[in-house]
Amino acid sequence: MPLGSTLTEVMGDLELLRLHQLMDSQLPVGSFAHSWGLEAYAARGLLDDRTLEGLLRVALSRGGLRLEGAACALAHGAALDLEAMRDLAHLLDAWMPIAGPRETSLRIGGRLARLLQRIHGLAWPMEVPPHQALVAGWAGRHLGIPLRPLLLLYIQNGLLALMAAATRTGALSPERAQEILVGLQGRVVEVAQEVLEDPQASLWSSTPGWDLRAAEQPHLETRLFLS
Repeated sequence: MPLGSTLTEVMGDLELLRLHQLMDSQLPVGSFAHSWGLEAYAARGLLDDRTLEGLLRVALSRGGLRLEGAACALAHGAALDLEAMRDLAHLLDAWMPIAGPRETSLRIGGRLARLLQRIHGLAWPMEVPPHQALVAGWAGRHLGIPLRPLLLLYIQNGLLALMAAATRTGALSPERAQEILVGLQGRVVEVAQEVLEDPQASLWSSTPGWDLRAAEQPHLETRLFLS
């Protein structure tokens, strides 16, 4: 984006408002009920603000945040191609081997798809598994939202969801979460640019620590989160 330009110069006012609504944490899709394995880290005494910041950097560089950003970007491009969307969903399934995160993605994406049909009349193709990132990218395309701002906010919202979960476990304060977010925003921009340049090359994940804790999450004796 050229210096001095604004989002409203890149997209219309209506599209800007729709983008913020689509990315609003208050959207009733149930994301607040999931920690993506962070609760298991906290239960083992492994989660503090310094550790969390490292985990988030890994998620951006090698993990779920990059993977989902790539899926969102590819869905934005393939939104009008049913076969390409179906293939993309199967690829995303393969890159999410742990049942908890995979089912969470489908559950939240399904709720998002139903909400979008209700408020915008968008009909998600029933043949395609409704992963959250795919629904977001597909919806952005149909609502006229450019990919770059959509991707930036999608990745940042992923960070915010993880930090909100960490806050609920007592691992950090809301104020500290905002400090961490500011420190990571430059990396969000870098990752988004890398995804935009070649989204297919970013469609992968390698975070065994995250996967281990996400697999452990359903077996905790007491839980705040479903996953």
